[in-house]
Amino acid sequence: MNNMSKSLVIYYSLQGHTKRVAEMIASKSGADVFRIESEEDYNLGTVLDISKQHIKNQHKPILKSSNLNIDDYDHIIIGTPVWWYTYVAPIRSFLQNHSLEGKTVRFFSTHAGANGSTFTDLEELAIGAKILEPRGFYTYENFCWDTIENEVSNWLDV
Repeated sequence: MNNMSKSLVIYYSLQGHTKRVAEMIASKSGADVFRIESEEDYNLGTVLDISKQHIKNQHKPILKSSNLNIDDYDHIIIGTPVWWYTYVAPIRSFLQNHSLEGKTVRFFSTHAGANGSTFTDLEELAIGAKILEPRGFYTYENFCWDTIENEVSNWLDV
């Protein structure tokens, strides 16, 4: 993946774990970075209840506008926290508004113990994309950022 000038890391992050992994990936790959942001974002106090309903109802939150043009990129890496065993609703909004057809796509997650159906669910939204091996990164109790950095390097070299 090195020397790919047209790579983009897209991510959503609430607590900063997914952001930090996205920045590691971008740093190691030379990719640009784009953060997905909702107009009305979640907060830590209510996220579990609200996100469960959003996932169940296939909710598509309104995202903050941007001038991102993913047509400028060939390789897209998309990162999400895992909530209720799948990806977060802002990722759904983004992917339903941006075609990944003809792109090479990799997904990554940050999770507290399991990816659930995150990657198979995401692949359903990546119509026409070439999907490379996804990777989940454990970012809960007793994890180590140095270990994750090594895991990121190993994953990118695949």
